[in-house]
Amino acid sequence: MTKNSNPTLKDIAKATGYSLSSIHRAVYNKEGLGKTTREEILKAVHDMGYEVNYLASSLKRKSLTVGYVGRVASSVADYHSMMADGVRAAFSQFDGMNIVLKELLFDGSYNSVEENELEILNAVYSDGGVDGLVIFPMRTSMRMQLAVQKIISKGIPVVLVDDTFPKMDYLCSVVPESSAVGRTAAEFMTATCHSGRIIVTSGYPDNIGHRENANGFINYMAQYGNGFECIKVSNDSGENSLADRVFDLIDDSVVGLYAVCETDSHCICNAAIRADRPSLRVVGCDLGAFNRENLDKGVFTCIIDTDPYQQGYTAMVKLIDFLLKNSRPESRCYFATISIVMRSNLPYFEAKNRGLAVLE
Repeated sequence: MTKNSNPTLKDIAKATGYSLSSIHRAVYNKEGLGKTTREEILKAVHDMGYEVNYLASSLKRKSLTVGYVGRVASSVADYHSMMADGVRAAFSQFDGMNIVLKELLFDGSYNSVEENELEILNAVYSDGGVDGLVIFPMRTSMRMQLAVQKIISKGIPVVLVDDTFPKMDYLCSVVPESSAVGRTAAEFMTATCHSGRIIVTSGYPDNIGHRENANGFINYMAQYGNGFECIKVSNDSGENSLADRVFDLIDDSVVGLYAVCETDSHCICNAAIRADRPSLRVVGCDLGAFNRENLDKGVFTCIIDTDPYQQGYTAMVKLIDFLLKNSRPESRCYFATISIVMRSNLPYFEAKNRGLAVLE
């Protein structure tokens, strides 16, 4: 098929042999077409150069509701705050397109946060009310996986951020490559530390990303870290307990501390302050306000950042593109950028987080 300078839906119907109603269903992502038929029509639409006026079409359809399931931020510019800011910024790009954003935020203690998120997900499954979801799964337990799968099975497209699940038909995920995050931290440690023992916190026991991060660190050390020994400590009782246990393990043989997530980073920072060992290399994850402050003070040697703002932004764009244009993401998984943030380049990231212009 050749491109027409200004083709209409009738032109596409004539060229393909499909009815005008079928063309309309394919172009505007309506139900009632088989997968093969839809793909053939959309290919013809592309080949003939038809441009969909989504702004005009949005005025004719019912309002779409997209949801974001995430945790309430504990402070300004923490990991969850920046993730939500990215979601909102992406949504704002579709202003005037007859779309509504519903923020479904949960909070809770170490022991209750999963229950509170599950309550929201189960309510979405029971009551609906959304046409698509971006979900930040705080835990990756079987219960959480089943709750997300039930929503997907109801025909609601889902994009996951921060972590992902195996063998699930979500639209796509936007996540850190967790093993690479851990290996990046380990490589930094081997380049800056004298040989000795390194305490590695492993995050929540039932979080896939935290586990892969810790294993990435430990495996790199086993392969390249001659003279280094890793001591793995799990966060299975809450922040205060973890900080105390890390502090109790710090002796003269310990040369470094590494935390796989923002919560654990607070713990190792507090333990390092109490230990008062200036030579200790302290590496945390995620550039929240607490971590930035203690990086600037010199408590942290560096922070490994995975840009939660961009994760949230990309996830919401992929979801809305699918809902408006039936445009499936080109990839099953999009990986976040991994950055090593030190005191010298912290101003760059501070400017970026405030929305100031920086060179990319």
